[in-house]
Amino acid sequence: MVKSKEKEIEIKENPSVPPEIFKAVSNGKLVLFIGAGVSRIIGCPSWGKFALQQLKYLYKNKAINYHEYSNLKSLDTRKLLSICRSIYKKNNIEPPSMKSLLKGEDELIKKFTIYEDLYSFNAVYITTNYDSYIDEIAQKIINKNEVELNSKVESQFHIEEEKPKGRIICQEEVLSNAR
Repeated sequence: MVKSKEKEIEIKENPSVPPEIFKAVSNGKLVLFIGAGVSRIIGCPSWGKFALQQLKYLYKNKAINYHEYSNLKSLDTRKLLSICRSIYKKNNIEPPSMKSLLKGEDELIKKFTIYEDLYSFNAVYITTNYDSYIDEIAQKIINKNEVELNSKVESQFHIEEEKPKGRIICQEEVLSNAR
């Protein structure tokens, strides 16, 4: 029970699910939007932390000095990612793998089965997340079904470790894709 000055509001721990949701699930018409909060549950970095990991990588690889590192880390995330991308290109440095930067914490992944739970809804999944956890769950299920059915399933499910085509993470790419 939450109390405010005007009135008391009851917040149920497990709210009831509207019947329309059950109908959409059973008809295969449910669309789930998976935002950053889901990946944060299993310890994936925030967008800001992701940008700082890129900056630290450049500093550790001596592409920037400590003074540059200190000044850049206070920039907003989009600017910082754009600058990091430019430094990678200018110095011909291969960026770290997205998978390594966006990795969740093993203990939290085991503790919280959020992606398995979401995938069990028989839905269409729309996500802004850059991690590949929902893809990995889908791939496990596809692999399991292939083994269980002992048949060849003509499905291509591609999990890209690096930046997939069409995803924009920095300002420079927004400008070049707008042309």
